[in-house]
Amino acid sequence: MFNAAEALKIVIASLFLFWTLYHVPLIVVGLRRFFKEADGSHDGVGRSPLHRPKVSIIVPVKNEEKVVGRLLEALVNLTYPNKEVIVVEDGSTDRTGEICKRFAEKYPSVIKYYRRDVSEGKPSAINFAAKRATGEIIAIYDADAVVEPNVLERILPYFDDPKVVAVQGQEYAVNLRQSLWTRISALNDFLLHIVQLGKDELGLFVICQGSHMYLRRRVLEELDFWDPDALAEDVEISLRLMKKGYKVRYVTVRAGIEAPPKLRSLVKQRLRWFRGYLQALGKHKDILLPSSVRRLDALVTLLTPAFLALSLPGFIAGLWYVTSSLGLVPGLALLLVSVVCPYVVILARPKSYVYIPLLYLSWAVQALVAIYACIHALLRRRMSWIKTEKQGAMTEVDFSIVSHRKGAA
Repeated sequence: MFNAAEALKIVIASLFLFWTLYHVPLIVVGLRRFFKEADGSHDGVGRSPLHRPKVSIIVPVKNEEKVVGRLLEALVNLTYPNKEVIVVEDGSTDRTGEICKRFAEKYPSVIKYYRRDVSEGKPSAINFAAKRATGEIIAIYDADAVVEPNVLERILPYFDDPKVVAVQGQEYAVNLRQSLWTRISALNDFLLHIVQLGKDELGLFVICQGSHMYLRRRVLEELDFWDPDALAEDVEISLRLMKKGYKVRYVTVRAGIEAPPKLRSLVKQRLRWFRGYLQALGKHKDILLPSSVRRLDALVTLLTPAFLALSLPGFIAGLWYVTSSLGLVPGLALLLVSVVCPYVVILARPKSYVYIPLLYLSWAVQALVAIYACIHALLRRRMSWIKTEKQGAMTEVDFSIVSHRKGAA
């Protein structure tokens, strides 16, 4: 006799298993490249671009008085000479505008400063700057970015390949030790790093992450720049690049970012991301019928909030089935989820084993946020672009690649 409840449990557990199995080859390939590049010898160090294009660095800012001065100081001291910095101050109510204006007056040949009295969100601010940029390459940095002096020299060689239209660099948390939630965020970012490496190696859907990203201006003009209404403008433009058949690289050139230090800010950030994924999927419905492996990967990526939302009931269903005669499929799902992620952390960062319990806490928090995001989307609740508050905390800065270069010299 057909039992709808039992069938639903099997479907949920099976989807949970599919999502887990799907990421196994990405993690395996990503780990292989992680260890291959662990010495920093594959990130453009020691290579010079075939030509030195002008780079327009765009910095959209709003209420960033605690961090923007640090970034602007780093940008004017970049060793790459052919550059301009375009700062768009988007309706700040603190001292951000004053700080940016002071830097623009001190370095008029490098920094262009624009103020908009009415905030329209990050994508709109980026578009405002991009349409005034004169560089061949557009670089985007959030105000909390921490960059090395030679970051552009290490990124630009990847554009020697004419097929490459965008490059996303690796990000790491500069405030890892600030709180429990920064550690959780850093662990999630590390797992994303491994998956992104796997995607890049396999030629799949590489996501631009919103900061420490670099794009050819002619392609941006072709795409009519960023979608000003996008909640996750980086994912949305990555999707359009993929649909056009363009090549996007993910590379291990590092830049620091500030991880959310509080649960509230972490939840707000992930909620915007998840809603942004679902919004992009709603806008690009044609990928629901993928015609290539790359499009299938994009579809699975955009469905991340849905799979995460199913993971909690899927895990519960799996626990129930482990004790029944139908325990094989969900049991495998539980085994993979319980072992694969911690194994990645231990294998790649042996000293991080003490943080493995945080992975499970992180998963539970994100699954709950994903459930809320999916319900929010199904009810068609409107959501505006929300920035993540920055505090300027730094507990570590890893410029190990620079030391590798010095050692090699």
